[in-house]
Amino acid sequence: MCGEDNKMKNKRIYKLFETLYGDSFNRILLKGNIEEGYERHPIRNIKELFDNYEKTDNTNESFISVYDFDEDANTTKWFKSDLALYEKHSIKNCIIIRFHENTDILNEETEKATEIQKFMFIRRSINLGFNKKIIEECKQTASFIKETYDLNSLAIFNGYNECHLYIFFNPIDLKNAQETLYYFYRFIENQLNLEKMNYKNIEPFSQVTKLIGTQNKNTRLYSKPFNFEWDYSTIIKNCENKIINEINFEKNDSEAFKQGLISVDEEISNNPKISNERLSELFNPTH
Repeated sequence: MCGEDNKMKNKRIYKLFETLYGDSFNRILLKGNIEEGYERHPIRNIKELFDNYEKTDNTNESFISVYDFDEDANTTKWFKSDLALYEKHSIKNCIIIRFHENTDILNEETEKATEIQKFMFIRRSINLGFNKKIIEECKQTASFIKETYDLNSLAIFNGYNECHLYIFFNPIDLKNAQETLYYFYRFIENQLNLEKMNYKNIEPFSQVTKLIGTQNKNTRLYSKPFNFEWDYSTIIKNCENKIINEINFEKNDSEAFKQGLISVDEEISNNPKISNERLSELFNPTH
């Protein structure tokens, strides 16, 4: 019976990886920790990714590149200074909107605490609602994206202090991809009066996200997707174990959404500084 349960658990996470990344790809996996640093590994297919996921332990963390790359070369040999290569070869078929809760207060309160005291304080803070705002804003944004562009999205809580909202669409070519992405974030932030959106580092090199199903060292909570109808306590409780539940998500495409990106991309070529009013016009599906 236990073997069947494990098989079902593995099947769900495998299916989720397949939905997010496909069968074959060219991505980067980062493994390690803050103390000892991170190693970069090329990941070319879902089997390699799943094998790495199963070998992940609690002493190390795993992060995966948001973008797939169309270049056959080993991208792990590119340096941070090779930003043009990352930009040129990243396939623009998804956007991640990050909602970040500042942890300075947690760090200050636990500065002199033992490891167990630190863990207990952080977990208690999370249970009492430390991340309510980022989850509320994540849900609010998903609802706006759906209503405005009829585009589905997938929400992930990273097990500590961030929510990631994945938006997928068919690949698109943009002349000013990074600037267009920046303006999309600014449009969403202003449109919804968001306080927790974080879009400081949006170039392809920096776009990595915690691998789903892996554990956060500070909280021992797992990075996992959640359904939008779940309340806060259910979302946090769900992250206490590694089991992936059934999630109501299916990728789709939106011509209205892509047209908004294309319109902003073209505007940037003529006018790099776009006002909030003009952004609202360009990202409006009726434009």
